[in-house]
Amino acid sequence: MPAPFRLATTGDAPALAHLAATVWPEEHFAAAQIAGALADPTHRSIIAVTDTCFIGFVDCFAVYEGNGVRRWEIDLLAVSPAHRGKGIGRSLVKAATDAGNDAGIPHARTVVAVGNTASERAFAACGFAPVSAPCAICATDRIGTRERAFAATRRCIRVVTFGYTGWWLEESYGDSPADDASSAGSIADGDRTGILVPTASADAIERAAIAGFEAVGTYQIWTR
Repeated sequence: MPAPFRLATTGDAPALAHLAATVWPEEHFAAAQIAGALADPTHRSIIAVTDTCFIGFVDCFAVYEGNGVRRWEIDLLAVSPAHRGKGIGRSLVKAATDAGNDAGIPHARTVVAVGNTASERAFAACGFAPVSAPCAICATDRIGTRERAFAATRRCIRVVTFGYTGWWLEESYGDSPADDASSAGSIADGDRTGILVPTASADAIERAAIAGFEAVGTYQIWTR
């Protein structure tokens, strides 16, 4: 991988936590959590560097969709505020998609916050396009009876990210409801658990809220 990009290692976790906190000051990033993600064999985390500091990164990993298809998830894209507007984000997205291709997973997905035009431009330049209407990310850290019952109707995907270790809920694919229910039973209280819900569906938003999931932002799914 040509400079100024390279693959991240677990030793990079403190510097990556610092950069992530600079880009998203409202979020909490722990070096130990990031190191755990970097140690996960399904992850590829790519950093942009100068002689003195990290100026950007992208984190991506493989998951299985409910129909058995492998998907390359581009989870976080960050560029230092002082280095934006130089094409670094676009180059990182390309490096991330190249990593997916190298892993034999050409199907790539990301979730972009509505209104984040810089990320939209970076992904569009690399062949991504939005494939969903705006959706709310609804999430919870509390898993009780009602939350677990809601999760049991969905495909439960275990994820390790820079921000949390937890579960992602997606629509179930007909042949394996028992597997989905079994996964839901594995969710522990305190696990961060989230789902995308179309904002145009007031009924779906209400069902998620009744199940204990709180809307935390509006996003769109982009794929290539």
